[in-house]
Amino acid sequence: APFAMAEEMGWWTPLFNALLAYTFFGLDELARQLEAPFGDAPQCLALGAMCRTIEIAAAEALGDAAPLALKPNEKYIVM
Repeated sequence: APFAMAEEMGWWTPLFNALLAYTFFGLDELARQLEAPFGDAPQCLALGAMCRTIEIAAAEALGDAAPLALKPNEKYIVM
């Protein structure tokens, strides 16, 4: 495809192709991160906090003693 554009774009062809490649590599990395949301990295879902919230609500509904909510640590807000 770059050779087909070279005649019309001239010396701008490498710049355009670099910009296009950068965009596609960025989209590929974004898709890679979105396809694995269950990790312990900062952008992953806080499943521990979600499960604890459900556990607290279920314990209160049953009249049992509810566990303490999770506290944020120095690295993550709540995991």
